[in-house]
Amino acid sequence: MAEKILIVDDDLDTLRLVRLVLQKQGYEIVEASNGEQALDMVKTNTLDLILLDLMMPGMDGYEVAQRIRRNEIQTHIPILMFSAKSQVEDKVSGYAAGGDSYITKPTHPDELLAVVRNLLANSPNLKITPDSSKHKVIGILSVKGGIGTTTLALNTSIGLKKTRRVNVLLVELRPSLGSLAEDLGLPQDHVLENLLQPYVGSLNDAAIQSEIIPHTTGIKLLLCSSDPDAIIYQKDTAKIAEIVKILKRHNEYVILDIGMNVLSDLDTIIALCDQILLTIEPAANSLSRAKKLLEYLEARGFPQSRPLSIIIVNRIRSEMQLTMTNLQENLHSEINLAVSPVPEFAAQAWTKKIPMIELDPNSLTAQQYNQIAQAIIRV
Repeated sequence: MAEKILIVDDDLDTLRLVRLVLQKQGYEIVEASNGEQALDMVKTNTLDLILLDLMMPGMDGYEVAQRIRRNEIQTHIPILMFSAKSQVEDKVSGYAAGGDSYITKPTHPDELLAVVRNLLANSPNLKITPDSSKHKVIGILSVKGGIGTTTLALNTSIGLKKTRRVNVLLVELRPSLGSLAEDLGLPQDHVLENLLQPYVGSLNDAAIQSEIIPHTTGIKLLLCSSDPDAIIYQKDTAKIAEIVKILKRHNEYVILDIGMNVLSDLDTIIALCDQILLTIEPAANSLSRAKKLLEYLEARGFPQSRPLSIIIVNRIRSEMQLTMTNLQENLHSEINLAVSPVPEFAAQAWTKKIPMIELDPNSLTAQQYNQIAQAIIRV
């Protein structure tokens, strides 16, 4: 689930502005306008971070922080001091009271978000969901590029999140070929390639968490760069697999957007997958590739010991389409689900930077993505 942040400030305008900035990034927000309310919220909520104003009537922020730090249960919640006091002695007093970081008002939203992400990434509260043995890694493969596999991965992940209300993380596994950042209007400063740099030593929870972006839909994202120079990281499959293993511990569902594989060692990634979705298009020129992929997956235990679903993603004119019967006969496999062609709707979603399942939750397209999410849940 999204990290929960408590904002404590007696200025209602500040509360509203900070809430909007953080909610836009997908964080869950609770609020308090004075010290007593803040302590009550700490007692009744499982918090990942507290953003605390220092100058409040009655109980000030220093005392609030000191009381939180004296409580054995809440003592490790990161506290970000947020105040118009900018003198060195004010900051020293804030740290002495129990603050983990300190920023002064007014601050730029980018600075606020950078500090919040850093505190969350390095928090000792980073939790492993109980019984992570039941968590699943879902690999999404494509018979060819350009048929909408990433769009399917994104919208299905959101459908999964809305249905199960658990942690769902979508990972682009295509170094140098990332497209989600542009699709969603997100910066590319937090990307998988940052974790694959030569200077990055042993991977840990905090390092990986620092590259994950919470999205407003509730899912989390680990994006890939679109920088052509990042192509060198396509060979780092062993390190990518290590990252996936760590991600699985913290998320009920890890969706891997593999697409038309560009990794040097697909076997290593497939071995981590509990389920595979294979996307094809209803065209004759996709069949030979689909047959080879199915043979490859069958040799690795799909669908005998691990579930495999075949999804038609339809983006071609009707006169060029093969029928469902023809596809199934040629592949000797059942076609499980299909996504209908909606080019105008897809273009509108891209222009607005809103996933289709969110742009119109009642559309046929949204229903189809929800059906795919349900298929993942059922197995």
